[in-house]
Amino acid sequence: MRYVTLPLILLSLSLSSCHIFGEARCTDCNAYNYEEFVEDDDGSCAYANEEKLGTYTVTDSIYGPPVPEWEVRTYSIEITREECNPYGLEMSNPANLSTMVESFSATGTSEDDSFELPSQQIGPNLLTSITCRFAGDSLLFELSYINEFGESFDVRGYGLK
Repeated sequence: MRYVTLPLILLSLSLSSCHIFGEARCTDCNAYNYEEFVEDDDGSCAYANEEKLGTYTVTDSIYGPPVPEWEVRTYSIEITREECNPYGLEMSNPANLSTMVESFSATGTSEDDSFELPSQQIGPNLLTSITCRFAGDSLLFELSYINEFGESFDVRGYGLK
């Protein structure tokens, strides 16, 4: 009995690593059904956050120095997929900071209608918080950052694709 068990265990292990007929085969690391060891893609890749991707025309209000008052601005931001992170998103030009820095984006994850980014250093600016909410083609957001001089700014805005 002992000698029969070992071959059965080995057989079951080898079969468990085989691809089962009819199962999805996705080779794109951006898809949430990505399979690392699959060589042939069958076109079944499925993606999260497709409806959030795109360019948004944004209007925001920023509060901060030199004169502490709200200033209204309009600019564009782009939401793209973070490479090889199925739920990862990148936001380019948050708070229109690309006018002060050559170019940058903030990254975070989203598995529902929200997008929250961890605090992160981007150029000379420290983004302390970013929270976004999506509804159809709309985006609402709040963010805070500290510039290279230690001045704090709060930004609230909305955008449409």
